[in-house]
Amino acid sequence: MKIFLKSASFWVLFTLFIAILLDVTYSVIYLKTPANRSIVQIALFTKNQHFDYIVLGSSRSNHTVNTPLIDKTLRLNGFNFSYPGVKSDEILSLLKILIKNKNSINKVFIQIDNLHNTFDQSLPDSFALQAFLPFIYHQDIWKHYYQYSKLRPYLFIPFYRYAMNRPSIGEREVLMTLMKRKGEHKKGYIPLKAPKIYRSNMQAKYPKPLMRHNKNFAKLIELCKKYHIDYHFFTAPLYRFDNSVNQPFHEIFKEKYTDFSTTIQGDTCFRDADHLNFRGADQFTRLLIKDLF
Repeated sequence: MKIFLKSASFWVLFTLFIAILLDVTYSVIYLKTPANRSIVQIALFTKNQHFDYIVLGSSRSNHTVNTPLIDKTLRLNGFNFSYPGVKSDEILSLLKILIKNKNSINKVFIQIDNLHNTFDQSLPDSFALQAFLPFIYHQDIWKHYYQYSKLRPYLFIPFYRYAMNRPSIGEREVLMTLMKRKGEHKKGYIPLKAPKIYRSNMQAKYPKPLMRHNKNFAKLIELCKKYHIDYHFFTAPLYRFDNSVNQPFHEIFKEKYTDFSTTIQGDTCFRDADHLNFRGADQFTRLLIKDLF
């Protein structure tokens, strides 16, 4: 029995040692290699830079706001820090990181729609979570994810976050980071190549009525005021959408909100009901340039 217990203890300790070693190795590679593969990584490595503007939001702005087109047209320096699946709390965390890194920002555009209903009552989107996991011990990221009890194994079990998300942040992504392979984005913007919407009978809808208050966006506004950053909320185009449901945004944000939800239409401008394709993104970006700059 003693031999069995000694053997079991050895293998438990050995497994724990390997897990800690791998966790530290992966984390150091992600934290020390400026590969600019994910938006979170770019935000963490961007320091002492000046931006005329930045864009924050989910995939609906990540695939929609063509930052190179804005910069070329207006001779500005901007970046699209939007990321698929993020909610209002992750948007707030990204802005905090950029400010703490002593970046100066003149203006921030925040893409808003049903995101207004999302704050820490539900678990983060699994796709968005994967981008944050390698940097989970960063102060602002830790504070955000610690509140979710179901996510605490990622915080306290060595290598668990990498093992459970191997396709997105496992050994292949570690190798790509070591090789400094840049992500497939153009200043944060990722165009969707689809020639037209794949089902013309689609219609965009919000799953729930809009809430009157979102504490994360309220904190974001306070942060912008504190650091003298101009801010503006907008709703990107949606396919066959009844924009009367956006009325609360006009009442909440007043002149700091613009509703573009019905400005672009046509099957050849959308990938699906919620996302413009590359053609629609160019049209919408030119509209942004005309109306918000």
